[in-house]
Amino acid sequence: MIYKKIFIYIFFFLFSSNILAEEILMKCKNNFYTYVSGSEGPIIYSANIKSKEKKKVRKYCPLEVNDTNNHMFTELKDINLIINNYKAICNAGTVIYTNGNKLTGTEIVDFRNPSYSADVIMNGKKYSVNEKCKIK
Repeated sequence: MIYKKIFIYIFFFLFSSNILAEEILMKCKNNFYTYVSGSEGPIIYSANIKSKEKKKVRKYCPLEVNDTNNHMFTELKDINLIINNYKAICNAGTVIYTNGNKLTGTEIVDFRNPSYSADVIMNGKKYSVNEKCKIK
């Protein structure tokens, strides 16, 4: 009888530890951001609201141009993404968009204090954005 209880507790622990994924959806002015934490670590996804691509979710701060983002980017260089304590910091050396715009700078997506901020230089002009977001 005691072995049966021990087996049930061990089985419950093993089963529940595999499904402890966490997902947080945050809506900002122009984008949805999704924080997903699983056994491989946290991943951030984004989708633009205004271009109606809610169903076209892609990894936030891509390190290279690929099939999921080649409609937006022609070149990505020196990209660094740090995800720590529900905050993603994307440092971009060079980003060239398909429309010809060139960007360099830093974006921060914070799920703990729901917000998005960016300090970038686009086409030689400095832009700063700070916006509050809502957890959905």
